[in-house]
Amino acid sequence: DRFIDSSLAYQGHARGIGIDDILKINQFAIDGTMPDLTIFFDIDPEEGLARVLTNESREQNRLDNEKLSFHKLVYEGYEEVIRRYENRIVRTDASLEKDVVTENVYQIIASRFM
Repeated sequence: DRFIDSSLAYQGHARGIGIDDILKINQFAIDGTMPDLTIFFDIDPEEGLARVLTNESREQNRLDNEKLSFHKLVYEGYEEVIRRYENRIVRTDASLEKDVVTENVYQIIASRFM
């Protein structure tokens, strides 16, 4: 679940509305509730978009059809969100093989909650 972080990155930064403004708008809906942990699957926007566009079994959405420049802005937005919430957002290298990424995510979760 992307929860509020994606709104901050996509609408706040990439769409130019402002991260603080999107946060204020969302505060009403979330009533101060924030995730205990967010895992950021870190991958270069070019590589991530290439994966999406070459995965024939995945249904594409309107965001998949945005230009690379938009995806770079989204990435920048996530970088800002990570800086703001570094105590709860953990980055994992999503460019690695799927099994390695899965194990890394498991270790992140286990270190926080087990």
